[in-house]
Amino acid sequence: MAMDKKVMLALVGGIAVIGAAVAYHLSSRQSEEVEDDIEDDLAQLGAPEYEPNGMLKFDYFLKIF
Repeated sequence: MAMDKKVMLALVGGIAVIGAAVAYHLSSRQSEEVEDDIEDDLAQLGAPEYEPNGMLKFDYFLKIF
């Protein structure tokens, strides 16, 4: 199933915005504190849930953010 070009560009733009937000967050705090916080948060979510095609399930993806 091929994705529409507009959808693909929207996804890439969203990923760029999220990546920039994460980079800013990581650079604005001490790295040790951030690593501990992220590890604790991810541990609370449990094991990643994947779709049959190997991508994260949308519900699990939303829990991360």
